[in-house]
Amino acid sequence: MPMPIGTELSQARLVRNLLELESVAIAIYDSALERLSAAEELSALADFRQDHVRHVQELTEMAARLRINNVPKHGSAPTQSFSGLEMNELESLPQLMRALKTNEENTGIAYRKAAANPLSDLDMTRIFHAAAHDEEQHQEWMEAHSQG
Repeated sequence: MPMPIGTELSQARLVRNLLELESVAIAIYDSALERLSAAEELSALADFRQDHVRHVQELTEMAARLRINNVPKHGSAPTQSFSGLEMNELESLPQLMRALKTNEENTGIAYRKAAANPLSDLDMTRIFHAAAHDEEQHQEWMEAHSQG
């Protein structure tokens, strides 16, 4: 069984897995933004996507500082399936919105675990706490605006 993200036993694997999780989030946001028409939703989701892009930038800088090689590049297609569905199977807007909400939950949990990971130095912990806070805000918005 795979180890939950955030509890890895090496800094390199921790950062790489968080980058992969962020790549999944960005890909789902891209798909959702292509299908949305409501201005409020478009604006909020575009802002949330930018938070994930910022997380990728911070994680990439962290990887460079820690001399971690072979990190996923921003914009590369995620290799993970999502909630039992492959990325290309997330076709309907309700599926995408459920996937986004689930991704925000999973990413928030991963960042909280990463912040508590004994391998995380003070700078890593600060970045992980801030990212977890972003994920909580995204999740709260989605819960307040969910349809059904």
